[in-house]
Amino acid sequence: MEEKEHEIHSHSHNSDLFDCIRTRRSVRKYKDKPIPWDNVVEVLQAGKYAPFAGNVFNVKFLVIKDENRRKAIAEACAQQYWVQDAPIQIVVVGEPEKAERYYGTRGARVYTLQSAGAAIQNMLLTAHALGLGACWVGAFDEGEIINICNIPEHLNVQAVITLGYADEVPIPPPKLRVEHVMFFEKWFGRVEAPKTAIGMWSPYIQKAVKETHKMIKKHANKLVEKSRARMKNK
Repeated sequence: MEEKEHEIHSHSHNSDLFDCIRTRRSVRKYKDKPIPWDNVVEVLQAGKYAPFAGNVFNVKFLVIKDENRRKAIAEACAQQYWVQDAPIQIVVVGEPEKAERYYGTRGARVYTLQSAGAAIQNMLLTAHALGLGACWVGAFDEGEIINICNIPEHLNVQAVITLGYADEVPIPPPKLRVEHVMFFEKWFGRVEAPKTAIGMWSPYIQKAVKETHKMIKKHANKLVEKSRARMKNK
């Protein structure tokens, strides 16, 4: 009984997680409504729990609430003025020298970016789960944001995240199907049997194929009946 309850509970959590991933959208229009500070902290906590190479935590989060500073950051974000309407901005800052101490140039150039990206995605998903809208902004003048936020020059700005209550429902963008974004064993490696692959990739495709077969069989039977009827009439 306990095992069944655990399975149901686990399945529910998995379903919630996948729904959150699938339904998250980039929000660029916000209500003029403050966010509870507890929610902001929860979003930051999620970023903290992202995977970091060697557990070297070399990403910091700079929370921006001041209206004038938000306007200045929006100007620095390639004049995307909607950015200033979010009541909270989170500037994600990388500390490449920390990773470089352990992993050299690759740590500074690659691992820092990967860690920041993982933290950002955690924060976006958590914001969505909390009923908030968020957007990952990557177009900005890094030097300007460093000046606006008084960030030391040996650090780098990885992203600006806008956070607030959504005042829009963005249309889901088209996404490639999984069979179009993966290979087997090597680049451009495919499975040998396409029919098996279809069944693996999507139960919806498999169902559509079965329905098509049924329809073809049904029409074929009708044609046979019509032919027999004509033969009798003759």
